[in-house]
Amino acid sequence: GIPDTSSLQNPTVTYDTSGLFTTTLIVTNDVGNIDTLEKVNYIQIDTLAEAGFTFQYTLGADTVAFTNTSAHASSYYWYFGDGDSSMVEKPTHTYDMDSTYMVTLIAESNCGTDTTSQMITIITLPNASFTLDPTNNCAPFSVSPVNTSSSNVDSLIWLAPGAMPDTSYAEAPSFTYPDEGLYTLTLIVFNGAGSDT
Repeated sequence: GIPDTSSLQNPTVTYDTSGLFTTTLIVTNDVGNIDTLEKVNYIQIDTLAEAGFTFQYTLGADTVAFTNTSAHASSYYWYFGDGDSSMVEKPTHTYDMDSTYMVTLIAESNCGTDTTSQMITIITLPNASFTLDPTNNCAPFSVSPVNTSSSNVDSLIWLAPGAMPDTSYAEAPSFTYPDEGLYTLTLIVFNGAGSDT
């Protein structure tokens, strides 16, 4: 401690590192008698918590696994940025929708708390879907499919071989089939995680 010795009757000592410390008191009287009292590991100085974490996320998934790298902490408070929280040391969290979230970890010890935050972007695979009604009529037959794909689609393409036009990048396209027959209509959707057909 600082100071490491003192002749004061009631000294104040400051410890700037954590650990267990032994305290010794030596007393004398006017005739030179000496007595010593030693208390081994009598003072315990705890360490401030240091919050830290890493995470593992696979693009296309909706679940994140967190690794707690905090030091000198006994309690943990996680806030996942979507309104959910956890006190588990190493949680796994599933997000309901694609977005960018601020994840915060508060680590606590007897000496107080420390906080750290990181941004996490969730991008799940898109889901292609559309409806068409009616699906049969006399030629020339014009159709307007309704795109019912997932909301996380960044771009799309329609493939309509035999129709005019035979491709489209429109959200709500229209195709005209001039001749009778059976035709395949395909929708492919894309985002940062991949594609779906």
